[in-house]
Amino acid sequence: VRYSTDVADIFLLGDVPGSISMNLNWSHIQELSTQATLSASVNPGAGESGKSKNQWNLTTRYANEGFAMSWTVRYKQGGVFDNLNGPKTTNFLTFGSWTNHNTTLSYQINENISARAVVNNVFNQKSPYGNIGVGVYDQLGRAYRIGLTANF
Repeated sequence: VRYSTDVADIFLLGDVPGSISMNLNWSHIQELSTQATLSASVNPGAGESGKSKNQWNLTTRYANEGFAMSWTVRYKQGGVFDNLNGPKTTNFLTFGSWTNHNTTLSYQINENISARAVVNNVFNQKSPYGNIGVGVYDQLGRAYRIGLTANF
C-alpha cells in the first residue's frame, strides 16, 4: 500500500512545503512446508526463525526540493526455533516479536551528486535471541552510515 500527498493538503499544515509519502509492505505466511530430501520428514516452517508468520515494513518519507527524510519501522512476529519440537520436548525455545527503526536524511546537491546520512536501528533494539538469526535480525545494534553518490 502506498499513499502520497502534498504537505499543504494536510489539515493545519497549509503553508508547509513538500510532500509526504507512506509505503506499507506486509506479508503473512499461512503455511510453509519444506522437505530436505524425498525420504525426509516434512518440516512445517511457518513461524520458525527467519520465517515469521507476520512481518511488515512501514516507511514514511518527507521530501522538499532536494531534501528528504525517511523513517522506517520494521516488525517481525515472534515464533519458535523449530516447529517439530512439541510441548514435551523443547517448546520453551521460543522468541518474542522484534521491532526496529531506521532513518535516512538525504540531499540532492546538484543533478549528479547526492549525499545521505543513515542511522539503522535508531533505538539500538537487540535481537530477540542474542546472536542467533544472523541475516534475519540486526546483530550489530545501532549503526551509522554516510554516503555520497556521483552519477556521470
